[in-house]
Amino acid sequence: MAAALTLLLIGCLLQGALCGEFKVIIPQTIEVVSGSCVTIPCSFDVTDQFVSKLDNTCKAQWKKDGVFVFDSSQPQTTTNSGQLTGDLTKKDCTTTLNNIQPVDNNKKYSFRLECDGLGYEFYERISFSVRADPLRPTLTPSTLEVKEETSVSLTCSAPAPCLSHPPNLTWTPGLGDSQETLQENQDKTKVQTSVVSFTASLHLHHGKTISCTATYNKQDGSAESAVNTSLTADISCALCGEFKVIIPQTIEVVSGSCVTIPCSFDVPDEFVSKLDNTCKARWKKDRVFVFDSSQRQTTTNNGQLTGDLTKKDCTTTLNNIQTVDNNKKYTFRLECNGLSYNFPNATSISVRADPLRPTLTPSTLEVKEGTPVSLTCSAPAPCLSHPPNLTWTPGLGDSQETLQENQDKTKVQTSVVNFTASHLHHGKTISCTATYNKQDGSAESAVSTSLTANISAAPEILPSSNCTKAGAQLNCSCETVGNPSPTLIWYLDGSPVNNSDNLTITYEPPNDTGLRSIITVNQPQERDLSTLLCRTSNSLGSATHHFCAYCLKPEQGCRECQECPRGVTFPVFIITVGVLSAALFCALLFAIRARGTGCRTPKKSQSTGDTSPAVMSQGLTTENGNKVSCTSEEDIYVNTDMMKKSDMPNAHLAHQQVASKSSDKTNEANSDVFYSSVIWKSKEKKGECSGGRGPSGSSYLEEERCMEGGMRTNYVSNAVEMGSLYDNTRKDVKEAVYSEYAQVHFRDTNVM
Repeated sequence: MAAALTLLLIGCLLQGALCGEFKVIIPQTIEVVSGSCVTIPCSFDVTDQFVSKLDNTCKAQWKKDGVFVFDSSQPQTTTNSGQLTGDLTKKDCTTTLNNIQPVDNNKKYSFRLECDGLGYEFYERISFSVRADPLRPTLTPSTLEVKEETSVSLTCSAPAPCLSHPPNLTWTPGLGDSQETLQENQDKTKVQTSVVSFTASLHLHHGKTISCTATYNKQDGSAESAVNTSLTADISCALCGEFKVIIPQTIEVVSGSCVTIPCSFDVPDEFVSKLDNTCKARWKKDRVFVFDSSQRQTTTNNGQLTGDLTKKDCTTTLNNIQTVDNNKKYTFRLECNGLSYNFPNATSISVRADPLRPTLTPSTLEVKEGTPVSLTCSAPAPCLSHPPNLTWTPGLGDSQETLQENQDKTKVQTSVVNFTASHLHHGKTISCTATYNKQDGSAESAVSTSLTANISAAPEILPSSNCTKAGAQLNCSCETVGNPSPTLIWYLDGSPVNNSDNLTITYEPPNDTGLRSIITVNQPQERDLSTLLCRTSNSLGSATHHFCAYCLKPEQGCRECQECPRGVTFPVFIITVGVLSAALFCALLFAIRARGTGCRTPKKSQSTGDTSPAVMSQGLTTENGNKVSCTSEEDIYVNTDMMKKSDMPNAHLAHQQVASKSSDKTNEANSDVFYSSVIWKSKEKKGECSGGRGPSGSSYLEEERCMEGGMRTNYVSNAVEMGSLYDNTRKDVKEAVYSEYAQVHFRDTNVM
């Protein structure tokens, strides 16, 4: 029983030691550069009954040899200004103290916690080792003794006592890109590290001094003199000291072409002096000599030594490889004055009757439209004097060709083409073709590697979408493309259209990326078709096309509409509106004449060919009692082309003026004939489509312009606006802030 109580008591004590004790964890010592700051990693614990006191009222205080030098509630007014970077409510008391000076060297700093209802000074102490000179970095490993072609990784580390001003680390000489990180020691202090990786080279690195430099910046802006740690690289020859040759194990060759065998060798040090101009390279095929660099044209496989034996390079090209050479073993023999050696390593020649197939990277192409794409085609180039020709189908733009090296030193011809993915590429087969030319001048049949492009794109409506009229029927066609395959819906007055007695919708069988639909309307009405829309969509977006599909009805004295306009094209639209305006203008004058509104014959000018202005208010009757000059026998023609040409981005309404000119001459029926040229001009900007209000009198066609996407082209006023043309003349000048006017020149027919 007593033993059990003892164990229970020990358990309780251990539990209290772990979570119920006033304790702070801080490093014992931190090295600091004079004039810089120091970040003290700090965490603490309190007994259970005081945990609830850890709230926003808490503050951190630090003492130096028993004297307060920092208070987190007044960080800038204490002796050592700084900042509490930890969170006391989470038991984190990490603090940065600024501007550490030599007088702070080896001073003892202690931490005190002050909260509402809790105050405690922890007994643990920390001291600073203040250095006048920068802290020296360390190199890992401290020595570098490797063979050439070995991958090397060097790490430079320097203390970072001030986190706001970590040291800058630089490498000399430059060995490549380095990666810097801030790492943590076991006592929570920080260290700045820089890692550089490279491949050891006998030529570039042997005997070189590699150093890492650390520079510390002080808080006053000055930089402390940099210090460095260095090592001397000892790079040894990978092949030195033994007879050894490096050649590929296998090389694929096209029958009738040559093969270039990449080759390098080494000999023991005592034979290096023998490598002179007397040396020659000899190659055996299954132990039979087939090539001698000293008499290359008389051997079985004539060729050329392209390497330099004095530099241990035995690269050789053998010509006219045939199918009988397939899988034969080729070995290299070195012969110099006083040195002969058969290297045991062999390379096997794999002779192909058909060309070598190229590879495409990437092997698949699935991207969104607008994505930059880079495709690489690679084909083996066993014969360097006759590398393969690489071509792209279809042409995707300019390509860049290079000869690259594999790990075994064999070569590969590459072609890289860059382009931007378009829906035009979707479903296309993109292929790369390799053609090998034989040494006898013939070309081996080309082979290719291909992929099918899968380009995803938001739908668009093709320009071929239009409307045509046949008798009493109107047929509108909407054609869309996109990937994934889009859907297509017709709308009238904002609502989807279904088949009915006078509406028929048909769909052609869709293909991979497109869809076409035709809507047929029997006896179309202007009111019904003024808002005909075609909408297409897929998961990437949507598109809408507004058809200008209505037909004009014949009016007395005007030309009959022959066919419906094709699609929404601004020139056709403007011409249509011009005809409407002319028709109404003509009808209005006849109506005024028939009603006997006081029309009178304009006075003729005394001098033929002159023009004299006459305000229209003198003729047409308006609310102000104004009149328009006219006769029962006049024919007036409106030049709507001038109206169209005068359209400007800032036009809105028209202030009306008329200039008239009469002639002494008359036509054969003794009636005066006049022609008028109406020129529309603007004075004020119209309201913007995006929510802005236009002035009073804005026409339906102006609203259509907004519906069509805010095009900046202004429409000529429609026939309704022409009807109110004369009423605008009675507005006072001050009221005509938004006004349009027409300048009318009357010309005698005999003078035209």
